[in-house]
Amino acid sequence: MLFVFTWLLMLSFFFYLELKEAINFNYLNFYYNETEVQKAYAATAEIAVFKNGDMYGCTAFAYKRTGNEYSFITAAHCVSTTDDEKHEIIMNAEIVLLKLHDEVNVDDVHYYFGIVDAVGYETVGHDFAILSAKIYDREIPVFTLADYPLEKNQCVFNVSYPAEADGNVFFGSVTETDEDYILSKLFGIQVASGASGSALVGCTSGKVHGIVYAWRENTKELISIPIDRFKMFEEKVRNHKYLFPVRGMGEDNICEIDEESY
Repeated sequence: MLFVFTWLLMLSFFFYLELKEAINFNYLNFYYNETEVQKAYAATAEIAVFKNGDMYGCTAFAYKRTGNEYSFITAAHCVSTTDDEKHEIIMNAEIVLLKLHDEVNVDDVHYYFGIVDAVGYETVGHDFAILSAKIYDREIPVFTLADYPLEKNQCVFNVSYPAEADGNVFFGSVTETDEDYILSKLFGIQVASGASGSALVGCTSGKVHGIVYAWRENTKELISIPIDRFKMFEEKVRNHKYLFPVRGMGEDNICEIDEESY
């Protein structure tokens, strides 16, 4: 009996050493700021996009406020498609409806119409769009965009509305990251369709590090675009230098393609 106990103890010790080698426990502590999670939930909208007679579900999050007008980020593929032969964006969202929960009483739900202000060219990795909505009856929190990158094994969370999941707030860690994408393993998501456009958030800071746009089915990982890429897109949009043509967004924006956007 003593031999069996000793053998199990040694086996556990070696397993711990291998686990410690593989995981950075300084990051994987899953400590989070409860206040930041509550704010994130209130700043995140479930969106219904109506196009061509059908309804599609996605997620968006507030990141800017000017008076009673709020700006939201979502994924470009939620509101548009692309014509890659002409290098054009086709904006085909006819109606965008935002559903927001109250920060204090989460059962208190509010609905607002959204307007698509700008759309990225998904083919070159710019899978993000900017929505705006006028909200007069209440104030909602807005996210802060991070100015530093995530590291592997760092704790992250996500608020979104996937097709199949246990709840709407998910915790996990970064599994891989570089300048083009962030992979993260979050617990509770079975089918991520509907989570597109949501924020990948640092557990302790509450800041947005990435925008979710895809799901790796075989490993059950979310794929996000680093927030720095969105910042460059937004700057070009604000300065009228993002020149991919957009069809279906008011008058057709037929301009020459900005080669620097590739």
